[in-house]
Amino acid sequence: MKLFRTLALAALVVVSNGALAQSISIPGATPSSEFLISTSGSYKLDGNRFSGFGFSQTNLTVRSVIRIQANDVTIDLGGHTIGYATTSCNSSSIPVTCSVPTSGGAANSRILHGISVAPGVRNVTIRNGKVVGTWDDAIQCGEQCVIENISIRNSNGRGIHALKGATVRNVTVESTVGAGVQVSEGSIVNDVIVRYANNTGVWGSIGSHLSNIVVSDVGMTGIVISDGSLNGCTVSRIGIQVGSSGSTGVDASGSNIENCSVNSARIGAALLSGAALRNSTIVGASVFGVSGSSNSSISNVTMSSVNASSPVSGVTSLGGNMCNGVSC
Repeated sequence: MKLFRTLALAALVVVSNGALAQSISIPGATPSSEFLISTSGSYKLDGNRFSGFGFSQTNLTVRSVIRIQANDVTIDLGGHTIGYATTSCNSSSIPVTCSVPTSGGAANSRILHGISVAPGVRNVTIRNGKVVGTWDDAIQCGEQCVIENISIRNSNGRGIHALKGATVRNVTVESTVGAGVQVSEGSIVNDVIVRYANNTGVWGSIGSHLSNIVVSDVGMTGIVISDGSLNGCTVSRIGIQVGSSGSTGVDASGSNIENCSVNSARIGAALLSGAALRNSTIVGASVFGVSGSSNSSISNVTMSSVNASSPVSGVTSLGGNMCNGVSC
């Protein structure tokens, strides 16, 4: 009898733990309200979810398809798509512009995120799906956020905005009015592609570490990094929108940059506050190949088709650098 009771209790524990491990369903379809998460746990989207409230209700000023108000939440989009059926943006061109029906109020009076996290909420994971057609940031996340295996397209704000300690990996962002990916202090960003962003492709704040970043066709700066590191990047066609101002491939302050390729920017790399660029190539910089402060340095950098009169300005050369076929 004692053995029977022990086995029964063990079975109950297994069943209970299995139940706790199950994901909570997020319905698909076109709802007229947000899906609000106020309890920690795992959630999974059952199908495409396009919010339909749009701008028809004048009392709505800040909304999300999914809003998170609890710590320790995981959302698996299950390969499905969320967004707004009413928002459209021109794709594959700069500047990116977005439009939305304005019935019920001016479009710029509304903030419509794809997924947002309430202030102070931490430890949220968002994975495996697509976010499209948002009138503000596609994904807005708090501290210690993980965003992975996500595709974002057509955002009137940023693609991703995450606070300190974030991890962003295996993400593609295309056609944003704001930055493609912007993270705060101490974040990690790797295996990210950004195309057609009016502002900056990828922006890493103090102490962030970026790797394997591809940025093309952005209006201002390809990659910004401060007091961190960047290992592996391909940056091309930068500064399409801003004309004679901005237009820098990699803008680094106090950071180590290596194994990067920059093509078609006014300034290939801008290095300040002890930043170092090495083992990289710069092609087609019309103003400077590299510019910056004397406490910054370059080594083993090959520059071609750069401004012959000033390929390098301000920085210290540590050797192994070539400018238009000549040692520099």
